[in-house]
Amino acid sequence: MAKKNGNRFLFHRELAKQLVTLSTSAFGLAAALAWNETIQQTVREFIEPSRVQEFYQD
Repeated sequence: MAKKNGNRFLFHRELAKQLVTLSTSAFGLAAALAWNETIQQTVREFIEPSRVQEFYQD
């Protein structure tokens, strides 16, 4: 009986670890998708294609 309860405890602990990992990964993905457009717009504003071409022509 003690072994059965111990296995159950280990199962619940591993399940909790996996759920925390999954939740953290999902939050990271959501944050990355939310910031994607902002980062692209910033790059477009500060690194204009014409400036990059001028840099390489010199």
